[in-house]
Amino acid sequence: MLSQLKLGLLTTGILVLCGCGGGVADAPDMFEVKGTVTYDGQPLESGQILFINADGSGRPDAGQITNGEFSFKCAAGEKKVEITSTREVPAEAPDGLPDYVSLIPKEYNTESMLKASVKAGGSAEDHTFKFETTSK
Repeated sequence: MLSQLKLGLLTTGILVLCGCGGGVADAPDMFEVKGTVTYDGQPLESGQILFINADGSGRPDAGQITNGEFSFKCAAGEKKVEITSTREVPAEAPDGLPDYVSLIPKEYNTESMLKASVKAGGSAEDHTFKFETTSK
């Protein structure tokens, strides 16, 4: 009797888990986006770039910036672009944790007006972007 109860609970648990969330068929088509990011005319050494749906829906797509270049998969649509880069600041207390300060002005991240359009089925050229940021 106990083993039938365990089997029933296990089966119910598996069915519940299988029914949770969307499947691969629900996922949007993803397209390779790439490009460059400069800061005061020089390639941004390191950072992160986010492509956020312009209407605020869904989840953002993101990639790493290394030596001024990025490449990642992104869903099609109109995007708000946010660029971030930080550097470590030593802790003030000897046993304290270091802090991080933003190198990129908020005009390129939290208050960004940068935009990108990722076209469904577009060419590699359509999905190549150049973002020039400045400290001023």
